Amino acid sequence: AIGMEAADWFIPGYWLWARIIETLGGVGYDNNLAQMFGYDWRLGFPMGHLRDKTMTRLKQMVELGKEAADGKKAVIITHSMGSNLILYFIQKMEHDHPGWTDENVHAIVTLAGPWLGAIKDIAAIVSGEMKDTTQLGPLEPIVEKVLSRAQRRDMFRSWGSLGSLYPKGGRAVWG
Repeated sequence: AIGMEAADWFIPGYWLWARIIETLGGVGYDNNLAQMFGYDWRLGFPMGHLRDKTMTRLKQMVELGKEAADGKKAVIITHSMGSNLILYFIQKMEHDHPGWTDENVHAIVTLAGPWLGAIKDIAAIVSGEMKDTTQLGPLEPIVEKVLSRAQRRDMFRSWGSLGSLYPKGGRAVWG
């Protein structure tokens, strides 16, 4: 599935963005103008742009959305690492096209954005441990049979994106 259908429901009974999409429609947002942006979250942001032109595609989506909405600026809603991606994107746009954000973006709303990082990801990178970052419950023994901790650790270490989730701030934030 692509677009909204790719992110509304995971499986019956487990929604991802479905309730948010419904709520936005209920307060007047035109669902025909809403768009979902997918990216390979395993890649570091610069590599995602080099390989998939992530920043170019996102820029085009915002500009085409503004055109379709008769000049109304975009409201961008992000979740988790998407919040860090949007920060990177806005910084890149302002570097490459000063004033682009003011011209095209009305607001950015972040849901569970890990602005200061996510400490629990450290365990996954160091040892392959997942209990603090996933809630596998009854699936945990199956995952363990398919991918050992060492294999998961190696896999997590290959994902350049996890660097964007390392804790930030040092003593100035954490004391």
